[in-house]
Amino acid sequence: MRRFLRFARDEKGVAAVEFALTGPIFFALIMALTELGFFFFAWGSLDAGLVEAARFVRTGGIHGTAAGVQASAFKQAVCDAVLLPECETRLIVDMRAQGSFASAATMASTADAAAGNVQFTAGTPLSIMSARIFYRMPNVFAGFFFKNAREADGNVYLSAMTIFRNEPYNS
Repeated sequence: MRRFLRFARDEKGVAAVEFALTGPIFFALIMALTELGFFFFAWGSLDAGLVEAARFVRTGGIHGTAAGVQASAFKQAVCDAVLLPECETRLIVDMRAQGSFASAATMASTADAAAGNVQFTAGTPLSIMSARIFYRMPNVFAGFFFKNAREADGNVYLSAMTIFRNEPYNS
């Protein structure tokens, strides 16, 4: 009994035990906040990059070239404006001409992007265009925070969207 009382009063190693109990929670919180911070940075960066690339299309910057070259030029314009890892390989672009601003809701979904069901057309002068880009997020901490936000292919996608009318440039 005396040995038990002496053990109960001994305070050696208390800090190690407290750290063992609270440390994992603290580190999980730090990892979640880091991944969430990267998510918001990437989301804002994608939005700004899309606006820059849409201006490039809107003013006729990629018209008059082959469709594959247009899509590559648009993707490169987005990637030049953002600071995201492996942008060229992780970015998926979908741009379509629309009949009106009201019909511009027919856009590719995240599931379409994951399956590769996207299209690209730069339109003609005064065309109403809808552009949506998808970025396959790298797993910063093995998807700690976004574990339930995955598509069927196992990736988490960020997207940005804009709708605009092409200017009356000379085609």
